[in-house]
Amino acid sequence: MGQHRKIALLIDSCPAHSKDCGENLKNVKVIFFPNNCTSKLQPLDLGIIKNLKMHYWKRMLKEIISALEKNETVQENIDLRKAIAELYKVWKFDVTAKTIRNCFKKGGFSNQTDGIDSDDEYVILADLKEKWKTGEGNGRITDDATLSNF
Repeated sequence: MGQHRKIALLIDSCPAHSKDCGENLKNVKVIFFPNNCTSKLQPLDLGIIKNLKMHYWKRMLKEIISALEKNETVQENIDLRKAIAELYKVWKFDVTAKTIRNCFKKGGFSNQTDGIDSDDEYVILADLKEKWKTGEGNGRITDDATLSNF
């Protein structure tokens, strides 16, 4: 409280976002992305959402394989409460600050360098593929289910 920080609020140019939304804010400067460039500048679109989804599906696949190994019934549908709880865990424990920094860098918001975030996409995908093979190998994943379909 009382820190008087200067804040830049970056908003895409969606028509639902009011152009005068920051008029009464003293320490907040509202900056709108130019039209049709959100996917090139928005850090969420530059990898954060993809990373979150990959970690989410990794958790879900681990749960399915665990249930299969214990000969338990695999829950076909996930209710909204469970999905939100799992997404919370993914955001809190799996999506790294490094991933977020790298996505901001991709959008041109930083000149710092952390190197390539090898922790993320390729490692997660390789881990998912390995877990899928485990499920196929023990005969518990049947029919023509593929990891890419999942």
